[in-house]
Amino acid sequence: MVRKMMWMDASICDQIQKCYDEGEFIDGSDSGTSNREIKRSLQLEHNDTAFALWEDYFWKSPFASAIRVKRTSGPMFVKYTEEDRGHYDFHNDAPIMGRKLRTDYVMITAINDHNEYEGGDLEVIMGSETYAYRLNKGECILFDPNLWHKVTPVTKGERRVCVTWLETLIQDVFIRELLYDYQDLEFYAINAIDKSKWRHVVEPATYFNQIRYKLLRQYSSTYDD
Repeated sequence: MVRKMMWMDASICDQIQKCYDEGEFIDGSDSGTSNREIKRSLQLEHNDTAFALWEDYFWKSPFASAIRVKRTSGPMFVKYTEEDRGHYDFHNDAPIMGRKLRTDYVMITAINDHNEYEGGDLEVIMGSETYAYRLNKGECILFDPNLWHKVTPVTKGERRVCVTWLETLIQDVFIRELLYDYQDLEFYAINAIDKSKWRHVVEPATYFNQIRYKLLRQYSSTYDD
């Protein structure tokens, strides 16, 4: 599953960008390979302001609730610069992080707009095809960390993104994607229903909600394993 959506307000991105401008950065090898032929990036040293802005906005967002997030790796603020020809060659991500977090999804959020740099495309291989993505400020892409993905070299400007890994309440991949497909169907169906022709004693939104609850009750896991 690959999903792209606008979720973070541009004003929050701009506040985080101030942390980029004023903060200290370390080499990206701190969170991956030290082979600079494979990976050239910089990551913001832990910054309480940027961390708090992201965490507060994330956990209050309908987005986190909709995808049933159990816990996250926390935000990692990364930049790819023109001077470094910042890039990250094809790779996939670790299944377990911090000995506890199961990485169901990797979530990449654009902190600046793709028009502010050249190059820096996110490429994802699905089957026999490779797809390229460029994100607007505040937009994210969410996908399976098992998929091969890369960032092409930045040739002008600076690409700023927040990378986060998510564990959801649903471990079964099929059920997880079924649940998200159902939520899409629910949204479109609710907006298309002619309520004058709805004959059930329970109103439509509540009726649909009961089906989602059945899935969650059967397949979700809330304990710490």
